[in-house]
Amino acid sequence: MGMQLNTCDSGRTVLASADGSLYSKIFGNGCFVLAGGNELKAEIQSNNLIKIYDGDLIMQGRHVYIPASDSDTVTINNGSQGMNRKDLIVARYTKTSDGTEDVVLAVIQGTATEGTAVAPEYVEGDILTGAAAKDFPLYEVTLSGINITSVTKKFSVLGADLSDVSALESKMSALGNYTP
Repeated sequence: MGMQLNTCDSGRTVLASADGSLYSKIFGNGCFVLAGGNELKAEIQSNNLIKIYDGDLIMQGRHVYIPASDSDTVTINNGSQGMNRKDLIVARYTKTSDGTEDVVLAVIQGTATEGTAVAPEYVEGDILTGAAAKDFPLYEVTLSGINITSVTKKFSVLGADLSDVSALESKMSALGNYTP
């Protein structure tokens, strides 16, 4: 298809893959929660319900967010008396055969054990190369018996301190594209 002008009025639909490519070049091809708002903070509501507060995340170039002053909830299945379990709360990306993309919060239930519980496996697809599924682990939920005993953050927060632009100015000056 060759070179394409994406940010213009060409009559052509701008594809999510084009924006995803741009964002992946800005933020990198990993998965991050962006600084600001509540940064997808988790709060235990009951032994079966965890509330996830507002925030933005980048999943390999795809921007996903819970709007400010909003939240989402996930349900943790009941634990078993005398057993230990670890579940994962993930941002789950899916792409259907017709190209429709979506991201939802999902819980991957671990295996109950009398010993030390381990977190379950999750899908590690690559959205940038066309994967139909990818999970971004946000929290590990530890259950002891029927009780949630901890909710541990599994993501990094990517923030930008724009109050000091000297490093950026230096890089741009070195490229010959900028004069302060």
